[in-house]
Amino acid sequence: MPESGVNLMKELKAAVSRSPANSEFEFGALTLTESAIKGWPAAAEFCRAQFENFTDSPNAWRWKAVVFSYVGDDEWYSKAASRAIALIPGATNWIEKIDIVQAAARGRSDFSQEQSKQCEDLIVAIKQELPTVTRSRKQQGLRCIAALELKLGRPKDALQQLNESWEYVPREVDIASTHFLKALCFHALGNAADAQAAFDAGQTEAKKWLPEPVSAYEGFLTEPERYCILLNRQAKP
Repeated sequence: MPESGVNLMKELKAAVSRSPANSEFEFGALTLTESAIKGWPAAAEFCRAQFENFTDSPNAWRWKAVVFSYVGDDEWYSKAASRAIALIPGATNWIEKIDIVQAAARGRSDFSQEQSKQCEDLIVAIKQELPTVTRSRKQQGLRCIAALELKLGRPKDALQQLNESWEYVPREVDIASTHFLKALCFHALGNAADAQAAFDAGQTEAKKWLPEPVSAYEGFLTEPERYCILLNRQAKP
């Protein structure tokens, strides 16, 4: 039950909060406990208070960006995404690159010309690594590239990446997310019929795992589940 989960999260927060977070992973744990205890608006407030902590960590900026995008705070999302993009030149491994993409591709914000160029370079770098990574990482990488391609205004390229990702047997939550991303791509291309069909397919898949009522479990949803809900919100209008 959510009530017992909240009690456990309170105990976890008490344990982690005895001293200030000394890593981005502890920061992430505190963000999750805040969401479970008080809800995602409280988690967003926590991220605002911690905004200038762990500024050299793509993972921390991903945490902040996904929380701000989930609660619909476009102003703070844009700040976090910009700070993540600024770390692209120093991103040396797969996880850092994916963290930056996930921070940059989620919310509603415009890129500067320089940021667009940096994101394009990041897409090239991830594509170069795709032949060497595991199947699950390929699927993750392709969907992340697709989301960023869409944000850069290239829905045809995004659809190509999404279709290729289908070969790697995504999880139910990823299937739903992929359908919602496709709906956004088709909408950007002016294809209303395919956009509606993709959205309806996403709704069908999401119902297989989405808890009801969502409001009772929202603080405990995994990051991929929250991303799927975010894509649903973006595609639904």
